Amino acid sequence: MAPERLPVLIVGDVHGDLERLFAALRPYPADQWHTVFVGDLVDYGMYGVGALRYARDRANTTVVIGNHEVAMLWALRDPARIGFWMSIGGQEHDLAELARDSNCSHGSVIHPRWCGCTTERWSSIAATTATHDGLIRPRATRSIPSSRARAIY
Repeated sequence: MAPERLPVLIVGDVHGDLERLFAALRPYPADQWHTVFVGDLVDYGMYGVGALRYARDRANTTVVIGNHEVAMLWALRDPARIGFWMSIGGQEHDLAELARDSNCSHGSVIHPRWCGCTTERWSSIAATTATHDGLIRPRATRSIPSSRARAIY
């Protein structure tokens, strides 16, 4: 089924906790749900890069970039920003892993699309607008039936 015809699953603030993420997604198979990650996949937890890669590679998924991804990409590009990033939960091992990943950066330009992130801080799918700040609003044109949308995490 095309992603736009699938029910929508909103997932936010994973913060590198893959074990909790996998448990939360177990009832929602990727082939039956369009999953929208609304940012903050990284920082605090041990597996921020793993969470990014999982979200990027999960079928029928959209990833909306959050402030933690922005801070991480800034720190990767500009070492002067590492202190700020770490002050909001950044993990040195995630930065080191990304720095070694040739698919993540090309010269001094970091590509949010590597992690599957849209460069927007919102996404509009199946008549639902999902933003990084946690607001989920049906578009004025039509509302989404509650049977076609879930928010977890």
